[in-house]
Amino acid sequence: MENPLELTELERFRLRIVKLALSRKITQRKAAERMGLSERQTRRLCARVRAHDGRGVIHGLRGKPAHNRSRPGIPIPGILRTIRSTGLPAPALRRLADTIEGVTPAHLDQLLARFRL
Repeated sequence: MENPLELTELERFRLRIVKLALSRKITQRKAAERMGLSERQTRRLCARVRAHDGRGVIHGLRGKPAHNRSRPGIPIPGILRTIRSTGLPAPALRRLADTIEGVTPAHLDQLLARFRL
């Protein structure tokens, strides 16, 4: 048996309104007004609830790691100290990135751009 859904208060509210719309007790337009969403977003939300039941109101990325997180095991302050201490131009730093385990040239470019180095 599955665990009960852990919904936020907003998700519970939206699920209740969407179920009313799906059972045709209220129109999708009225549901959109109540939830403060567009009619199109409400139709999409209804379709997700139809397909995934209560999980349809939960954001698809909940519980997954963020795409912009730091790489595990690579301390960014240490990398930045290394970069700053070398005083090397960017092309040389890219070659240096090959020597730091887990740091790709693309990751280094992101760091250089982010911290304007």
